[in-house]
Amino acid sequence: MIANFQFKTTNVNGEQLAYEIGGSGSPIVCFPGMGDLRQEYDRLAPVLVEEGFRVIVADLRGHGDSSVGWDKYDVAALASDIERVLDAEKIEKALLIGCSISGASTAYFAAQHPERVAGLVGLSPIRRVPYTGFKGMVMPLIFQVMLMQPWGISAWGWYYRSLYPCTPPKDLDAYVARLEAKLKEPGRFHAFKSMAFTGRNPAHLTTIQLPVLDFLGTADPDYDDPQAEADWLKSMMPQDEVRLLEGLGHYPHREQPERLLPHLLDFAHQTLQSNSPYAKD
Repeated sequence: MIANFQFKTTNVNGEQLAYEIGGSGSPIVCFPGMGDLRQEYDRLAPVLVEEGFRVIVADLRGHGDSSVGWDKYDVAALASDIERVLDAEKIEKALLIGCSISGASTAYFAAQHPERVAGLVGLSPIRRVPYTGFKGMVMPLIFQVMLMQPWGISAWGWYYRSLYPCTPPKDLDAYVARLEAKLKEPGRFHAFKSMAFTGRNPAHLTTIQLPVLDFLGTADPDYDDPQAEADWLKSMMPQDEVRLLEGLGHYPHREQPERLLPHLLDFAHQTLQSNSPYAKD
């Protein structure tokens, strides 16, 4: 658990979504990438609380301490879970932060329910298939082989380490061991693989009129070309404040959080101050 955060769950048709909540004030809700845990935000969430925000960090369905009996693991299903968490905490409107696939699900939710979203922050958001051309054809095949058992969980641990090319956290080995242990629990690797091969349909991005701030690392191996991805995001959402972080990988908020926090905090204060109300009656 994150220090001084309270662990909770909410029921969704017999399944459980797990999350932690801390602080008070305007709400920020954070969702991790696939194959990861809510503790992905252990360097970000405490700072947001210190800045006066009410912060929720959630596990994705099938991941962490959420249950594994879900029938779908696509972007639309993940987006529906956002509404469940907001409703559980009686939050009318929140700033949403999503990493990787959660950058896609938070955007999908914002397009469907703009009245419940104050703004979006994407941390290496994967809102379309990130590879093109020949690479776009072979990468899914490579991932299918990589995630086959009996080596799939260890292969994910190896690949996960490669997503930290600049400044790996000191606890990365212990963190990866924790990820692998979680994925060995019954049903979790199936959930992860189902999510890994779900598609993207980014057409809805053009309908989003909300404030958006995206962070992309220039050394992120999940992007074919980070600059081209930034340009594409701007073409889909002209209001998007895309920031390229030189030398960082897929998890800039864990590699060097100090490089993005000033921009994130400014965005959060400005966005949430101009939006109300935050709580449902």
